[in-house]
Amino acid sequence: MSANKAVRLLGVPLSQPFTSCAWTMLQLEIPFKIEIAVPGVSSKMGTKHENFKSLTSHRSTQVPVLIDDDLTLTESPAIMAYLCEHYGGKHGEDPKLYAASGSKKKAMIDSYMHWHHTHTRFVSKLFGSKVRPDLKANVSEKDEKAIQDILTSIDTGWLHSSPYIGGSDTPSIADILAYGEVRC
Repeated sequence: MSANKAVRLLGVPLSQPFTSCAWTMLQLEIPFKIEIAVPGVSSKMGTKHENFKSLTSHRSTQVPVLIDDDLTLTESPAIMAYLCEHYGGKHGEDPKLYAASGSKKKAMIDSYMHWHHTHTRFVSKLFGSKVRPDLKANVSEKDEKAIQDILTSIDTGWLHSSPYIGGSDTPSIADILAYGEVRC
């Protein structure tokens, strides 16, 4: 990061992916600037699609978006991993909140972060329509069962040998992702 430019985080501050990225930057003590960006034309709060696209050269409709000099990233797990690897450690040390490349600890963190996309993120269905009424999401009994199964999997699988994801002895970005979904 150049001395004159702060890292920019675009998105919806109430959303789990955004808060996970912001919490990671706060933990790593990275100065950053927040820019509100709500993609979609259906939301009254939404940034119009073309306007949102013009905020970044990435041409993405997903938030959060991280802009660090000439790098533009989407997808919160990728953003968080980049932040840890780029800003989270001195040369030769494991990145803070992450782990050394090729380590079993990193493999477990990465495994959870990939699992998170199609599992833990599903929990947001419980409150998504309250934050974005235009989504009109209904939670069926089947959805409630799936959510309970996901929460059980976190308790008995990911946290079976430690209070932290994947058996680690310290919190990681995987824990930040999980906490963002299940903190209620």
